[in-house]
Amino acid sequence: MAKNILKSDKLSKSHSTYIGLTELVIKELNKYPEISKIALGPIKQGHARERRVKVSDDKRSVRVACRDIEAIQYIWVFGCSKSFVEEKLSGILS
Repeated sequence: MAKNILKSDKLSKSHSTYIGLTELVIKELNKYPEISKIALGPIKQGHARERRVKVSDDKRSVRVACRDIEAIQYIWVFGCSKSFVEEKLSGILS
């Protein structure tokens, strides 16, 4: 897997690599000043039938599962609500 790196003031520094679908999500979410921070999680290998983004509430953030064809990656979004993230990401896979 090629190493993709995004740079943004909103991205945490714990993980810097991401999968293709996560890149689309990050670029979309970076547009909104309501979002204060985006934390990337580790990439896990796996197979999915289709690309999918799933949004759920976490304790202090919104968790977004980016499931690509060959991998899954969770990201955590801070500073906004679940409904806000769902609304902004509604056009990603349409």
